[in-house]
Amino acid sequence: MSYISEEELKNFLGRDLKDTYGRKIGRIIGLCIDDFGELRALQVEHGSGNLGQYSCEHIVIDRDAVVLIPDWKVSSELIQKELDRVARRIQALGELLRDQQIPANIYEELRRKQAATLAELRRRKEELVEGLRKRTGQIDRQVDELIRFLVNVKMEYKAGIIDDKALSIACDAIEPNLNPLIEEKKDIATVMEKIEKPAVETAEKTAPIAPPKTDEPIVLQLEG
Repeated sequence: MSYISEEELKNFLGRDLKDTYGRKIGRIIGLCIDDFGELRALQVEHGSGNLGQYSCEHIVIDRDAVVLIPDWKVSSELIQKELDRVARRIQALGELLRDQQIPANIYEELRRKQAATLAELRRRKEELVEGLRKRTGQIDRQVDELIRFLVNVKMEYKAGIIDDKALSIACDAIEPNLNPLIEEKKDIATVMEKIEKPAVETAEKTAPIAPPKTDEPIVLQLEG
């Protein structure tokens, strides 16, 4: 994610902060600077005196607006990049062993370190997947509630209990909240499909030339 400077964000003080799906989060009222003078977060007023703080790691500037990227999206991108790096390191180790450019004992030491990193990434991935499932459940409940409300309003309109104006007001209030939820759920489904898809990486495609059998590389399953 590209770095955003303090000067850039100062231009947006007093303006709205929205998320990726166009939902208003609040009004930007300040910048959080750490003891070393580094920009760390945005301070946002949500309304009714409620304040929030959002890390600049989750903030991007999109044309003339400041956009908050959901935490789950940032986490999923980071984990996938780290899994890819581990896969490439394991592949490189296998190639070095095959080409006799690394002693077997050093290979095993480095392989164990990568295996430990892999185990930690798997743990984080499972936590992320569980969080995505919970978020999907929340979205389903919100969508269901909004749709029920719209159906009730349209039923009353058909029954002649409310007029065109009341129907229009209700639809205009609900639909802008419904569409972002549907889009977020689609994005979550895409991310879950990607990170849950099994991906097996082999530490080495061919058998090593010199090391004994006890030092042969193993097949590591990065996901699943």
